[in-house]
Amino acid sequence: MLKLVFTVVAVMALVGCSPPLAATPTQAPAAPPPTAAPAAAPTSAPAAAAQSGPTAAAVGGASTPAGADTSLDAAIAKYYDAAKKEGKLVVYGVGTATLYNPVHDAFVKRFPGIDLQGVDQRGRETREKIIAEQQSHNYVVDVAISGTDTQNELVQGGYVEDFQASDLANVVPDLVPADRKNNPRTVTVFTVAVNTNLVPPDQEPKKWSDLLDPKWKGKLEMDDPRGSGPGGTILSGMEALYGPEDVDRKLAAQDMFFATQAGPLLDALARGERAVYLSSSHTDVIAP
Repeated sequence: MLKLVFTVVAVMALVGCSPPLAATPTQAPAAPPPTAAPAAAPTSAPAAAAQSGPTAAAVGGASTPAGADTSLDAAIAKYYDAAKKEGKLVVYGVGTATLYNPVHDAFVKRFPGIDLQGVDQRGRETREKIIAEQQSHNYVVDVAISGTDTQNELVQGGYVEDFQASDLANVVPDLVPADRKNNPRTVTVFTVAVNTNLVPPDQEPKKWSDLLDPKWKGKLEMDDPRGSGPGGTILSGMEALYGPEDVDRKLAAQDMFFATQAGPLLDALARGERAVYLSSSHTDVIAP
């Protein structure tokens, strides 16, 4: 059994990256017209990061279910036929299959004729792919879900569409980017999670410094802190609290397991290969 021990709150969002419904664009989009936001897939969020954004393919929908957001009706009427001609919506950073698959199934059922293709990857990989696509004019992705650092770099590069979500007025003002090119999407809690078969309640870490105890050697795992994602944020926070030299030296001695995706880390934790996951998303832990 997996258990959440203590947490860090973070903000996630999404951004639309390719020209609206252009199957074979020939020029990088400098400032395309606003588009409606899609029903995007959930993701694992980088700690203390804010991101958001437009989507070129929130345009599908053969019929509108009862109780659905009627603000999508105009976008559906305007873009659905064109979206079906393009045939697919590509999303980078969709998160684990447990969370993404139900969203995929609901989307393709509601919007027949549009194939939703999701890629689970870190913000760093998303950024590198988008920059390469934009420079080569070979646009693949429509929506990117990532953290603040990645989102800001994409905005500064001129790779995203201007967009304001219809419910932006309901967002906490401090979380709304001034340029309005991306919009806060979700708040994610990043968590220290333990395998309860390996860690009795009286031995659970109660604060970050507990993880520096040599008793955890060979039992810890974390998202790779080199690059964007929760691992780097967790490590930076620990360094700020306890000093980089002390934290880095003690963590280096812990023989920690790193991975670039949450899936292998959650699987290793559930199988008992590691006892404590330092940078888990609360949704990832709860979903299984």
